[in-house]
Amino acid sequence: MSDAQLADRKYALAALAPSPLGVAQGHAQAAGLEASGFELGCPIATTALEVSATSEPINEQVSRSFDRWLRPIRAALEDQGMGPSAASDRAELVICTLEGALLLARTRRDGDVIRRAAASLQPLLNGA
Repeated sequence: MSDAQLADRKYALAALAPSPLGVAQGHAQAAGLEASGFELGCPIATTALEVSATSEPINEQVSRSFDRWLRPIRAALEDQGMGPSAASDRAELVICTLEGALLLARTRRDGDVIRRAAASLQPLLNGA
């Protein structure tokens, strides 16, 4: 395993850690969004929504970016004993939930949306 893969795995395991750390991470993401005045969100999501449908090279890069996020989450879930297919599905659910929470939080100008989303994911991630 490369150093980069190991770092990704450690990051994903930290994100999936028992509630206090996972919730703390959601709080940190919400705080960052609030600090930016709800202007800074996810550039990958914005690009996916606005450009990827009209540019195959951009769509491929956006897809690779999401895969880089999904891979360590999936691996961490497998490390907890979840089968590959279930881990893949669960990792997608995590990204979809957090990206949706970010969109809703920016729209409502309410960082608590992200905090609630992070908290609601914890039972699905811990002790897979």
